[in-house]
Amino acid sequence: MKRFTLLLFCCSCTLLAAQNYQADYIHGLKLMEKEKYNDAIAVFSSVISKNKTFDDAYLKRGVCYYLLQDDAQAISNFDQALKINKTNAAALYNRGLIFKEKGAYKKAISDFSKALEIEPDLKYAWFNRALVKLRLSDFQSACLDLAKAADLGVSEAKEIIKYTCR
Repeated sequence: MKRFTLLLFCCSCTLLAAQNYQADYIHGLKLMEKEKYNDAIAVFSSVISKNKTFDDAYLKRGVCYYLLQDDAQAISNFDQALKINKTNAAALYNRGLIFKEKGAYKKAISDFSKALEIEPDLKYAWFNRALVKLRLSDFQSACLDLAKAADLGVSEAKEIIKYTCR
């Protein structure tokens, strides 16, 4: 009977911890919506301390760091999310944005391409990959990506096609 009670108690604690970190995660998302990024980082850090394998908490913490222009911390969090879940397209996309901004174009194209393998309808991955390809003077390939982005509803892609692609 003691063993069963102890087992029941342990299971109850695990369930409470799971509910607790999920509630904290939702709280972190609400803080992000309010643009309270430092507070959200603290909450996501708490979530991560409770569940180190929750890739989306690393992703969201990375996004907060990105919005605070701390690229090194953002990349570190996106990397951690990808260690946990190699198919986290959002982590790949966001890391690609940083690489694009830093002029690491081959890394950016690689990340956008991997994200698109996972989520082919990720319209802004098509668009941003096209912009990088334009910077590299790969017009033919960029125009194909722009066309796909335009088909998926990116109006800016349609405008660039008018002046760049023939």
